[in-house]
Amino acid sequence: MQCSQRHRSDLMPPRRPHHLAPKLSYPEVYQQHSWTQLIQKYVLLWALSHPVLAKAGISMMKRALHLPHFMHAPVSGSMHYHFCGGETIETAIQRFHTDLPRGMCAAFDYAIEGVHALTGLEEFSHELLKAIDAAHAQYKKFVVVKLSAVIPPKTLQQLSTHQSLTPTEQEHLHLSQQALHNILEYALAKSVSVLIDAEHSWVQPAIDHFVEQLMTQYNINYPTVYQTIQMYRHDRPAYLKSFLEQLSQKNVHIGIKLVRGAYMEEENLHAVQRGIPSPIFPTKQQTDDAFDQAISTCLEFPTPVHLFLGTHNEQSIEQAYLQGKEKHLLDRVCFSQLFGMCDEISYNLSKRGANVVKFVPYGPVQHAIPYLLRRAEENSSASKHAYLERLSLGKEIRRRMFKTTAMH
Repeated sequence: MQCSQRHRSDLMPPRRPHHLAPKLSYPEVYQQHSWTQLIQKYVLLWALSHPVLAKAGISMMKRALHLPHFMHAPVSGSMHYHFCGGETIETAIQRFHTDLPRGMCAAFDYAIEGVHALTGLEEFSHELLKAIDAAHAQYKKFVVVKLSAVIPPKTLQQLSTHQSLTPTEQEHLHLSQQALHNILEYALAKSVSVLIDAEHSWVQPAIDHFVEQLMTQYNINYPTVYQTIQMYRHDRPAYLKSFLEQLSQKNVHIGIKLVRGAYMEEENLHAVQRGIPSPIFPTKQQTDDAFDQAISTCLEFPTPVHLFLGTHNEQSIEQAYLQGKEKHLLDRVCFSQLFGMCDEISYNLSKRGANVVKFVPYGPVQHAIPYLLRRAEENSSASKHAYLERLSLGKEIRRRMFKTTAMH
């Protein structure tokens, strides 16, 4: 597979590991879904599974980025409803409790990608404090912060390449950092962990630097700050080991979130345009191997590591579950799947006693479109997880139909 290709597995036939017990009970997974929700989600995933329809839908959403705000909901409203908790934290909390079985927690993410105006910092901070309050009410307490929503991407890129900032840019950076510290101070007081998102490789060095500083400052008594590492980058296995060694010498609680990665097309395009090697592994298998090895690296590290796994891959999940159970470390491992996706995986993990934290983004439709585009691409025809999700929804729809028919 060339670097320009997606890391996608073949659609047919996805084979489930036999040891992923207990067996799925569809009524329990979807018991809180209405008829309308089931059918709408099935139709959405069906449409995304057809290349022509998926391509047209994704194209329309990309065009919507340049449309007036009142045009965003008609174009992206269905995607937003199924893959986001809503436009406000109040709606997100309600959707999480009404759409999913009990026993899971939520990691709330105020998803406003592409908004970097300094004047919006106060509003962003206010929303994050509300998200922290919502997380505080749970057993496992997490919120998500994308640093590029606080610090402009241009500034992050300049810092990553050691460019000088103008006096105005330095002032803005200072104000942005102050807002970030206020958020973290509040999270610390509430015993809530903040997952700092990983981003594009050209801004990640600055993010790495900030996260290392923040963990040193805020993780003295509790893993308040988690570093996110995208394992589809071939430099990240070495970085992970170096990062763990460095933090272990500072007597702090180490929090690591592992993901495969979210910006493959953009990363490869960026590399091609600049004539530089892609930072992404050339094959999906290499990414999978790196992810699974990173799990072992964290669980076997001499200093305790609090691990947050953002994955829908059942082989990786099973490895982490069994390894964590064998080492009596499951209490320090959280398994996370995206809201609106892979609910059966989340359900089965929860039934087995694992810590399950659904990733729940929320925010205005127009600002969530970049996030929704990634979900649309993940659920396209090459996704076996979307295929399994459609099978699950179809079985539950048929079960309800037969039940209704039998009652009459």
